[in-house]
Amino acid sequence: MSCIVAIEENGTVYMGAETAATSEDGSRRPIMCDKMVVNGSYVFGFTGSVRAGQVLRPHTFTPPTEFNLIGEAIRVLFNEMQLTTEGEVGAQCATNLIIGYNGHIYEMLMDFQVNQSLYDFTTVGSGAPYAFGSLYSCADMGLTPEERITLALDAAVEFDSSCKYPTIIRNFSW
Repeated sequence: MSCIVAIEENGTVYMGAETAATSEDGSRRPIMCDKMVVNGSYVFGFTGSVRAGQVLRPHTFTPPTEFNLIGEAIRVLFNEMQLTTEGEVGAQCATNLIIGYNGHIYEMLMDFQVNQSLYDFTTVGSGAPYAFGSLYSCADMGLTPEERITLALDAAVEFDSSCKYPTIIRNFSW
């Protein structure tokens, strides 16, 4: 798993990720893993399947111009690339995403639901509980988005065994 963190502020999306790649049995894979993908007007932060992040890149996927179609477009893509399994509630993929679009952040969970956070931040992945706590507790401390993301990722790396340094933080403006 992983930890991806995002904050929206004044039309800019700040996103950060740690860089571990782990297998299902918890062992770390010695690969370079950039968990943030820019594709057209979208930025995707992904956890879980590294392959899912790879197919979101521009050479494989052309995202829709209308945001309300993004969940279905990704579901079709993952199905075509055989990244989904059928379960009791429908198709699922071993990936959670944060989607940055037009200065806002959304999360897309394994069952392809797309949600907007009640807060100006969100996080996904196995380190998310620690990152959420950090983001919430430092929300009113006057820190920059980059400082808040750093603290959140530090908490995830400290307490979640599948997260590790280094971390990467970027900002995206539309």
